[in-house]
Amino acid sequence: MNRAARNSRAVAERERLVAARALPRALSELLTLPTFTGFVTTTPVPSTTFEMLLCDRDDGIALRCFWHGVYEPSSSALIAALGHDADRIVDIGAHTGYFTLLAAHVAPRAQIIAVEPDATNLARLALNARANGCSNIAVVRAAAADVNGRGQLCNDAPEGYLSSGGRLTDDDGSAAGQLVPTLVLDGFLTKERRPTALIKCDTEGSEQAALMGCAQTLRRDRPHLVIECNRPAPWRDIETLLHALGYRFWQIDETAPRLTEVGGLATAASAGETPERFRNRLASPMPFATLAARLPTFEFIPLE
Repeated sequence: MNRAARNSRAVAERERLVAARALPRALSELLTLPTFTGFVTTTPVPSTTFEMLLCDRDDGIALRCFWHGVYEPSSSALIAALGHDADRIVDIGAHTGYFTLLAAHVAPRAQIIAVEPDATNLARLALNARANGCSNIAVVRAAAADVNGRGQLCNDAPEGYLSSGGRLTDDDGSAAGQLVPTLVLDGFLTKERRPTALIKCDTEGSEQAALMGCAQTLRRDRPHLVIECNRPAPWRDIETLLHALGYRFWQIDETAPRLTEVGGLATAASAGETPERFRNRLASPMPFATLAARLPTFEFIPLE
């Protein structure tokens, strides 16, 4: 079967499943459906559309966009609403560029910094940026960390699959993977007067180290943070810093525009892997009334 026939089969199956309201959500199930090769169009928020390349099933985020039209819709809406007037947005763990491209489109005058250590992911991110004509993206090949140096980037992704689960380990020679530079982002974020309005951070367990490497930026600019809290990880240092800066923490529900206040980041990951719909957290220093006015489509459930 040639590519055009395979693509037609995938589109027809998508239409059938949507009509039957039987479209699966789990990635493991989406991987069993007919394959598609080409640029996938996604509209994460109204009036914002871009494309991402998908080759068969090689990118789990583009795959979700093909079948569902969007990836993490609540987090996407938050980034669009809180970042549209930004001077700078930082995407730590940018993968193949979904949130980078979203930021570049909703904040076309902003500087978008995409930080990604995996060479294959980075090549796809650059291709996606060129395909969408985004000229405001600066790409940094490094793993964000709290110390400059190098580390091993390890993942369990099958051959030919663009990993979204790379784990950074110490460079002690015991782990197999890509040797990548580790970078304290404050080193260049604080060189310019340009303020950072929003940071998205998804580094598969090393989020605290990545964010502690932005400590000066957090103190100076107090940006909004969208953080994946999927795995048990140390959070105490970054929680202490953020609490001192007046941040509040909100659980993001990806199945509905709903934010539930939580006591910190540790509560999100203390009991093992978090359900996919609840894996992201918003940390914001913005006063509650101002935040609620900024996000009128969201339901807020504050702590009592």
